[in-house]
Amino acid sequence: MIARVAAVTAAALLCAWGLVHLAYVPHRCNAEITRLTARTDAAEKPASDYERLLRVRRNLQDLEPLRETCPTEVRVPMLMGANHEIAGRPEDALRSYREALAIEQRPEIYVAIAVQQIQTGRVDEAIDNYVTAARFDPNLVPEIHSRELRRRVAERLRVTRDALAPVSAGRGRSQ
Repeated sequence: MIARVAAVTAAALLCAWGLVHLAYVPHRCNAEITRLTARTDAAEKPASDYERLLRVRRNLQDLEPLRETCPTEVRVPMLMGANHEIAGRPEDALRSYREALAIEQRPEIYVAIAVQQIQTGRVDEAIDNYVTAARFDPNLVPEIHSRELRRRVAERLRVTRDALAPVSAGRGRSQ
């Protein structure tokens, strides 16, 4: 009898743990991130500098605990980066975007990093990140705002593609 009660109790605890960690926490993370996305969008809207900075500060304070609660959610560091951008803090934005990159490699993260690197005068590093993003999605190249940067990224992609072409062509013939 005691063994059955222990087994049922263990099963109930396991189910409760599963519900909390596999259903409630992700749902709660999503709800908070959705709310903070809207607040980040609102912080970008024209307002006084003081009001904009207050909104950013509040957003960052609310995002901070989500880093621990939702550690695999890439949107948390992305939102932190966006808020740092709004506040005019490109180095902090870069740190947040790199944190996002450690969670998941997405082309939009590389683009966000490149934009901040341009803001801080690190154009060659920015080109490297634009090239990486374009390898994920070549349609990103036309979206680069600077004609000169677009040209340099396209050239780097072309050089890489040309360098790989003979290797690829050689493999195709020998198989």
